[in-house]
Amino acid sequence: MFKTFFLLFFLLESLTSFSQKTEVVFCADFSGSTNGMVKELQKTIWATVNQFQAVNSNRELSFGLVGYGRKSFDKENYYSKVIHSLGTPVNDIGYSLVKLQVVVNGCDAYPQKALNYCVRSITWSEAEDVKRVIVLIGNGGVAREELKKELKRAKKLNIFVQPIFYKANRSGGSIEDWKFFAKEAGTTLIISEAFNFKIEFKKYYDSSFIMDAGEKYLSTFVPYGIKGNREFSKMKKMFSKLKETAVDNFEEMLVFQSSKNMQAVYGSWDLIDFSKSNDIANLNRKEIPLFLKSFSSEELNKYLLIKRDERVVIVEKIRLELVKRNEFITRRRLKSKNFQGKGGLSNIIVEFLLDKFN
Repeated sequence: MFKTFFLLFFLLESLTSFSQKTEVVFCADFSGSTNGMVKELQKTIWATVNQFQAVNSNRELSFGLVGYGRKSFDKENYYSKVIHSLGTPVNDIGYSLVKLQVVVNGCDAYPQKALNYCVRSITWSEAEDVKRVIVLIGNGGVAREELKKELKRAKKLNIFVQPIFYKANRSGGSIEDWKFFAKEAGTTLIISEAFNFKIEFKKYYDSSFIMDAGEKYLSTFVPYGIKGNREFSKMKKMFSKLKETAVDNFEEMLVFQSSKNMQAVYGSWDLIDFSKSNDIANLNRKEIPLFLKSFSSEELNKYLLIKRDERVVIVEKIRLELVKRNEFITRRRLKSKNFQGKGGLSNIIVEFLLDKFN
């Protein structure tokens, strides 16, 4: 009996301690020829996490972002830049993509140099059981011999490289270079077309409620200190911009906010989360919002408890729609594989990551 118990305990310990981590660096061409891709990449950041949670995956995702093809990224670096290192909070990457300005001016793009940046300037985990992948998106010409050298460097570090050709026009431009790229990387080239073809899918969940829930969710935050004002301002701008420009992206983002992993994570700048594990009496009163300064500690605690309950209610209401929503998203994702554009870049990337790394 004791031996059986010990064996079961050992197996459980092994399962819980085994790393199920996947590191994903999105390397994207942000030049004028791929402007339509930016909104889809915004959506990808939140949609990937949401879909992995929807299939009850145990895999931990860690994201990084490298951009190339913009003059602001400096000529000395071949117009490439590490925008976010691996492990950056998902919302921070999403916010950077939301505020990314559309450009029309031309700029040389060097996919092979951007790949070098991903391999050498990103700090990858050294653990053997971690999956590492670079999703490289673009459509410009590729220096083939130089690319082969960069792919060898990636292979030595056990980094899988998946090229995605973003087809912005009918001609396909440098697609032959990208086919070569995929062959050398030991994979099949994924082609993503601008998703302009309108396909209607009947929604069986309350999407209007999710849209309206954004303001209610924001109203439950009580930022404190300089960091609080800065982070809350970023969050409000992100909510407002997405709601105005990309409804589906807004929905993905808000569903991500309501996930269990995102509860009580803002304690460094939000009084609601701070009060869950800290005594308000120990807080520097100079950092709290002006309208709360006259509150006693007891009054402040009561107020924060009310706001905390409001957040619990709104998050739970959003989550009530998740079962129906996830069924809809999965059905749309699978059906879209057979349509023009395959549901857009976000759908393609989510499908690829689920198939290969889940």
